[in-house]
This record gives sequence, C-alpha cells and structure tokens, in this order.
Amino acid sequence: MPPGGLIVGQLSHGLSWLLLFLLAGRGELGFSLGGLAWVHLVALGWVTLVALSMLFYFVPKLIGVAWRWEGAARGALGVFAVGALAFAAGLWFGLTAVAGWAAMLAAAALGLYLAAAFRTLLSVPRGSPRAAGAARMLVVALAFLAAAAALGAAMARGLAGGHAPGRWGDWAAAHAQLAGLGWFTALIIEISLRTLRPIAGAVPPPRHAGIAAGGVAVGTLAVAAGLAAGSRWPVWLGAVCAAAALALYLADLFDTLGRAGNPFRPPQAFMAAAGAWLALDIALGAAILRGHPVAPAYVYLGLMGWVGQMVNAHLAVFGPRLLATLVLGVEDETPSAQLLSQPLLWASFALAQLAVGAGALGLLIGRAPLVGAAAACGGAAWLLMLAGVAGAWRTVAARRAAAQRASR
Repeated sequence: MPPGGLIVGQLSHGLSWLLLFLLAGRGELGFSLGGLAWVHLVALGWVTLVALSMLFYFVPKLIGVAWRWEGAARGALGVFAVGALAFAAGLWFGLTAVAGWAAMLAAAALGLYLAAAFRTLLSVPRGSPRAAGAARMLVVALAFLAAAAALGAAMARGLAGGHAPGRWGDWAAAHAQLAGLGWFTALIIEISLRTLRPIAGAVPPPRHAGIAAGGVAVGTLAVAAGLAAGSRWPVWLGAVCAAAALALYLADLFDTLGRAGNPFRPPQAFMAAAGAWLALDIALGAAILRGHPVAPAYVYLGLMGWVGQMVNAHLAVFGPRLLATLVLGVEDETPSAQLLSQPLLWASFALAQLAVGAGALGLLIGRAPLVGAAAACGGAAWLLMLAGVAGAWRTVAARRAAAQRASR
C-alpha cells in the first residue's frame, strides 16, 4: 500500500470534522457549496483515496496477480489526490471554475488508475474460479466508480464553464447513487467477504456475499437509470432490490461477527457498528422515496456511519501491518493487536459512534449545535486513532532498534 495515499486520506478525514464544525457554526445543514465540499472531501479525499491505496495490497492477495502498469497507477493516484482536494477547496471557497477544472483533473487521473486496475483484474488466468470471481466483483465496483466519475466530470465541465443544466439535480442524485451504492457498497461487500476471516477469526466465510453484491449492482443500475431519466418506477424497483440484497449481507455479517473467535475486538466492533448504521440508512432511503426531506442525514449516515466505520475497521487491522512492513520488512508477522493500544481504540470507537449518531440526528431535526457537537466528537475520535498509530510506530521502531542491537 502506498503510505502517502493513506496519510493524505487520514488527514482528509480529520479535516472533514473541522469543516463539519464550521458548517454547523454557520447553520449550513444542507447541500450548499460548503456542504458539497464536505461531502467530496469525505468521499474522494478520505474514502476513495484510502480504498484505491489499499487495492495495491488487496488485489495481489485476493486475485493472485501482480499489478500491471503499477508505476502509472501509483503516479495517477497522487494526481487524483491533488485534484480531489483542490475540488473540495474550490467548492468551499466558492471558486466554482477552479472546482470544475480540479474535478476534471481528478477524473482524468482516475481514468489512468482504472485502466491499470482493469488491465490487472482482467489478466486472471483461467482455471482459478475463486480468483476470477473476486476479480469480477472488483471490476463491477470499479466500473461503478468509473461511471460516477464520468457523470461527475460532465457536471464539472459545466461548473468550469459557469453554467448548470436544469436537470443537474437528477444527475447529482444519480451520481451519488453510483458512488455510494455502486462503488463504496459493492467494494465493501467484496473486500469484507475476504477480510472477515482474519478480522473475526477461524469462522466460515459469509454465505451470501456474492448474491448480495449482485443484488446491489442490479439495484444501483436501476436506481441511477431511473434518477437520470426522471422516472420513479425504476428507482423504486432498484431500491427494493438493493435493500433486499443488503439485508442478506447484514444477516451474514452479524452472524459471522457473533461467532468471532479473534480476541482483537475493536475492528469487529467497528464492523458491527457499520452494519447497524447501514440498516438505519436503508430506512432513511425508504423515507426519501416516500417524499421526506432527509437527504442530508441519509448522505451523512451513509458516508460516516456505514462506509466510514468499515474503513476504520480495516485500517485498525491493516494499517499497523503496513507500519511493521515498512520498518521491519515484509518477513515481519507481528499481529496488529500487539501494535495498537486497545484502550485508545475503544475510546476512538465510542466517540466515533457518538459523532455518527449525533450528526445524523442533528441533520434530521435541523439542530446545528448537535451537528457541531458531533463534529467535535468525530475530531476527538480521529485524534485518538492517530495517537494509537503513533504508539504503534513507537512499538515498531523499538523492535527494530532491539533487533539491530542483537545483530551487533
């Protein structure tokens, strides 16, 4: 995994809580330019950047093939980070032309990364059904990312030119579903299918993750097509299909976590919390279909609750391993539980869930002070997670120093 991508992603995560606090102080609880800047800082600067960085590790592990055009993909990821952060900054400061051009830069860099990723995933040798199945699921998730980026780039071109087509609301909703349901959710289902065993311990893998991923993909296509076309019945059908698939996935997730034998509990707690927030977010999605104005809470809960807590779970497991590999070498096999302070992780977990719950409630009832308090809790949770990482770094450095002394 490129450490630069993870570092910038985590800095974006911390900055997002500051921006949310400032938005709450200004009473902006909807999709203003500042609100859109916050959404894209989280979705692009944090979640997508971290996910694309982690794929450099997961693709060889899951698929069994080395990256093709890896140098170009790593370089493109750096350009994508610059474009994503510049896009969010342009929106925040009201510089719409700058935001438009930055978004197109990010989309172009993402296109190069995706070309390398598709070239890699489509090179799986025949006769490896398990690897081929994992590759297909990743291709589907990345295809949704490509579609969301293409639609976003089309809107960004209008933003750079200073004009907004009358159907931007429909396009923006389709863009959000392609990214949230198609990219984030399909990817999480595929990755968690493979990571639940090391996180939960020696338990059977989820039985229905493949069916759930397929149902989410079909549902996302229907929802996005209906929104883009301004037709409600495909949206309803797609939403029902996606909700049923996600219910199947959640049943598997909670069943697997309930039988977990791994004593390293914080990552399991993050995953369980993510599943609970997803269930609540499905209910908010149903409320939106019935005409209730809860879209800001729906987006917030999806990003910070469902997606964000899953990212935290995986970083708690694989982030310390990255540190150990960088410092001690690839032969080191020290478990993450021995590198991270579990009391710090539990405190971070508790504050993170307060941030998600209070923020969603504040957006639902229109109470800016509650959203501001949520931002403060989220920032504190982020700082505690950083403190845990710093402690892991000190532990790894001490082990390297001890090994060097022993070799003299």
